[in-house]
Amino acid sequence: MNSIPEYFKNYRQFIPEFSRFEASLYEEPILAIRRNKKRFNKNEFHTMLAEFIQKGWIGDYEADAFLEDCYLIKNCTINLGGTWEHQVGVFYILGRSSQLAAHALDVQKEDMVLDMTAAPGGKSLILAEKVGEYGLVIANELEKNRCFHMKRNFDRMGYQSILTRQGNALDLNENFKFEKILLDGPCSSEGTFRCFKTKGKYFESYNLQWRKELHKVQYKLLRKAISLLAKGGTLVYSTCTYSPLENEYIVQQALDEFSEIGLESIPLDLNVSKGILNYGNFHFDSSMNHCIRIYPHQYDSWGFFVAKIVKRR
Repeated sequence: MNSIPEYFKNYRQFIPEFSRFEASLYEEPILAIRRNKKRFNKNEFHTMLAEFIQKGWIGDYEADAFLEDCYLIKNCTINLGGTWEHQVGVFYILGRSSQLAAHALDVQKEDMVLDMTAAPGGKSLILAEKVGEYGLVIANELEKNRCFHMKRNFDRMGYQSILTRQGNALDLNENFKFEKILLDGPCSSEGTFRCFKTKGKYFESYNLQWRKELHKVQYKLLRKAISLLAKGGTLVYSTCTYSPLENEYIVQQALDEFSEIGLESIPLDLNVSKGILNYGNFHFDSSMNHCIRIYPHQYDSWGFFVAKIVKRR
């Protein structure tokens, strides 16, 4: 097993209880699955999970205290993604922190929603649940192969309120505005280290090279998202990484350029941290405290950053 990337230690200055954080990176994150309301009601779903226990596939389970229709699986002995129930869309697997990003958008019935970089599609499914049959989620994905598999996931789950688009989000027509936009953009994926602990060397080499240009791509996408957002609309920018240069720094650029936007708090009764105000020589707006940072030693999932941006009317 590799040790954590050396540059992670630069994050001591803002990650609380860093020794606990470091230790948590070598613990398996809890497995979370979501019930598909279109397939099973709650009683049927509990019956299915009880059968999984009887078969020895899982040790136990519990409903998540905050996320509706999310279940935490304990002592799983098989690949649940290979089960018949997963293949026919009774449930899907999605980390809790990823679910929180979709939750933060506060989607309502009949909303028109854009998921700008949607694959593999788990968050789009949550958004589709929320908009109902008369709303619409446009799930955009740049890469053709990822888009193909994402569309298959949507078909498997039986959701008709998702329109899949394959193409560059930067090419979307700005004459059409969205009430809600999720931009869970490309990032260095530092938050997933606890899921891929054998890739320590990979993180050292890949991330340092990738991040040299990554912040430019991230900000281009965020600028585009703001241009596509209707007045009074809400945009969630999220990443599964810890680096402030991919998080607060990107959001700060947007605040500096666009006077019509601001940050809004994300009401969560959970053990998460606030966005930071300082990092090295960088200083961020005090409203950055409205953002949330998810660390695995505080909330059992993988690392995440979530910012909720509103465009004033």
